[in-house]
Amino acid sequence: MQRSYIQNMREETWQALNLPWIKMNTDDTRKASSGETTCGGVIRDYGRRWIFGYAKRIGLCSSLKAELWGIYEGLQAAWKLGVRQIQFETDSSEAVKLIRDNPGN
Repeated sequence: MQRSYIQNMREETWQALNLPWIKMNTDDTRKASSGETTCGGVIRDYGRRWIFGYAKRIGLCSSLKAELWGIYEGLQAAWKLGVRQIQFETDSSEAVKLIRDNPGN
């Protein structure tokens, strides 16, 4: 199992953005023993400079909901900073699909 995991890993590097875009990276954690979840993320400018970081304790919920909370919290922070052109990255393809398939909800 360990070997196949390593074989399937791929190295990803941060890709620079054009002005005025920013990049938001989000993630969640879920404690297996209690089900407690948290979300968090970091917002960086086009040159990879740190602008803002955030974390939030959510409580009991699924990993998907925690991932969506992380995206939501990051978008709120970016909007409060006056940023409207945001590229976000998450490791949850399910969260991306939900957002793409339901853009107005």
